[in-house]
Amino acid sequence: MEKTKNINAIVPSKYLHFGFYFLSTFCPAVLIFTILIFGLYRIEVYSSEKVSLSNEQHVTTLVSETVTDFFNMAISDLKHLASQKEMEDIFESVGEGSLDTLSEELLSYCRLESLCLNVRLIDSGGMELLKVQREGEYLRYVSGRELQSKKGRYYFKETMKVGRGEVYVSPMDLNMEYGVIEEPLKPVVRVGTPIFDRHGKKAGVIVINFLGGKLLKKLRSVSPDGINQQMILNMDGYWLLGGAHGDDFAFKFEEKKALKLGNFYPEIWKEISTAASGHGHILSNAQNENYSGMDSFTYSHSADSMGQFTFLTIYNTASGFVHDKFLSSEHFVRVNKKPSEGVKGEPYWKVISYIPHEMVVGAHHSRYKRIYVGLLALLLIISILYAKYMVDKREAEDRKKESDEKLRAQEKQYRMLHKNAFDGIVIADCSGVIIESNSSVEKIFGYEESELIGKNISILVPETYREKHDKGLKRFVETGEGSIMEQVLQLEGKRKSGEFFPIELTLSQLIIDGSLLLSGTMRDISERRKSEETIENLAYYDQLTGLPNRVLFMDRLKQSLARARRYDTQLGLLFLDLDRFKTLNDTLGHVIGDRFLEAAAERLTNFTRSSDSVARIGGDEFVIFVADQEDVGGIMVVAGKIASIFKEPFEIDGYEFFMTASIGVSAYPHDGDDVTTLMKNADTAMYRAKDEGGG
Repeated sequence: MEKTKNINAIVPSKYLHFGFYFLSTFCPAVLIFTILIFGLYRIEVYSSEKVSLSNEQHVTTLVSETVTDFFNMAISDLKHLASQKEMEDIFESVGEGSLDTLSEELLSYCRLESLCLNVRLIDSGGMELLKVQREGEYLRYVSGRELQSKKGRYYFKETMKVGRGEVYVSPMDLNMEYGVIEEPLKPVVRVGTPIFDRHGKKAGVIVINFLGGKLLKKLRSVSPDGINQQMILNMDGYWLLGGAHGDDFAFKFEEKKALKLGNFYPEIWKEISTAASGHGHILSNAQNENYSGMDSFTYSHSADSMGQFTFLTIYNTASGFVHDKFLSSEHFVRVNKKPSEGVKGEPYWKVISYIPHEMVVGAHHSRYKRIYVGLLALLLIISILYAKYMVDKREAEDRKKESDEKLRAQEKQYRMLHKNAFDGIVIADCSGVIIESNSSVEKIFGYEESELIGKNISILVPETYREKHDKGLKRFVETGEGSIMEQVLQLEGKRKSGEFFPIELTLSQLIIDGSLLLSGTMRDISERRKSEETIENLAYYDQLTGLPNRVLFMDRLKQSLARARRYDTQLGLLFLDLDRFKTLNDTLGHVIGDRFLEAAAERLTNFTRSSDSVARIGGDEFVIFVADQEDVGGIMVVAGKIASIFKEPFEIDGYEFFMTASIGVSAYPHDGDDVTTLMKNADTAMYRAKDEGGG
């Protein structure tokens, strides 16, 4: 009866203690974190507008710099094409032959410049002489009846007005073909410059149409966090980017010409159009319910705004014409003040970055709410775990005693296995001093156990490994972390005789009688290493010359070709066949022939660089690749030098032999951009050289 009362007294006490530990941990923590989270939330809300303003200014700057870089690139490319000698010659004798060279030059440019829609060469009468057109992923020449007259187009007239060395930059609008806006819509920017004949007379113009759509797509992605809404407007307030419901380029359509910012938000546009840069807040109202390009807003500097915007002006400093002095990074410039009297009429773009209120402040509210709920859940879990830990402490101590007994039994079993193991096993303390070894260690290293006890385990490895070994052991002792623990390592061991040999080593940790020890299991892999090297040599090397065989050479060639693609260099592939070698081999015998092949391989090996590779792929055929070449000419120079090394006689068994070689050459990327094509073309070229008389 008394025993039952004691049990009843113990059970309630356990739950009371659990409740005490839980409440004493959870309640104070909740109070502290509530005060902390609320304070941090208020601070971030207060500073959020300043932070978002800085982000908006950064976005507008990125947009401005992207536009600047685009126009500088476009003008530079135009000047380069216009400076070609063929441009001057084309107006002297227009014909199919004279157009071919220039057509290839323009086609190559369009192929390299993905933003280029087309390039036109137009005579002084406005008629297209030559046109290269991009259609999807393909490029084609436009000729014959497809060529159009551009006499009435504004960009032709404006370009014809500029002088030598000057460039006309058009506004961004939509591409037109045969007087009709092209479908689907293609925003374009045109740059043009006049072409002069040999007598200095203005003979025509060259005009490049750039895909403005790709530029605008790039501008949409400049916001680093994706929450800013970017808009670009022309000087009349029409959207080039960021309009709602297809309102971009509304000025090109009669029915949409009223769709510009000034008509919807006159106060906003007045502020933006008269200042070079600035920012403002947005108040939510129903000022205009018929437009949703931005949330309906009123311009304000109120701190109670529903969003804010930042704007910046990009000026074309040459009023539509760009002279040489504007081809630097100052061609399109950001102006942080209102335009002076001299530039009021200049064409410009307005870059606007807008961020809604819910993205500025609402994000903080949502984030802190999630943080607060998460912290409450975490505190609840921690408090429960802490209370349970305190109640179950004695049970944990009992489990530890039981675990220690099992561990000692396992240690005893391990020692028995250790003594009789086939592999060498050494046990050392944390300082690396050997305290025990088995009989296999003596067989592998030549040391008796009495010679190893008390010595550092580093005695079993070469001196070159000892410093690294000591540092790793010290780190393990200090931090308990070992990067090589429980891993199979291959390294060199050192026998008592001083002989080095390959071993496999596995390190692990033991706890014996409460002390941390290290166990090293070692295996002599000398025979296995020799077998592996023999197999590798047979698989990848020619047994007569010692050169790489076809398998190894093809692997190296693929790697070098990938490097050439990555670093935009050229690579040469040379097929070499010894002329009349079969006659020599049949006349003097295979022994002399083999020695001749060895001598030829030695000369080729001595000639090539470490970045190149030479291989024997069969009979008297060798193949070589030369990497990191700037052009095809450099590759041909190397081929010539290789041919010249066969002009010196070969001395074999006291006899001099003269032998030439036929060499076939292919070059990446000129003759192919993959291994199979390059090999095929080089082989074909080699046989052609042999048919023409060889080296």
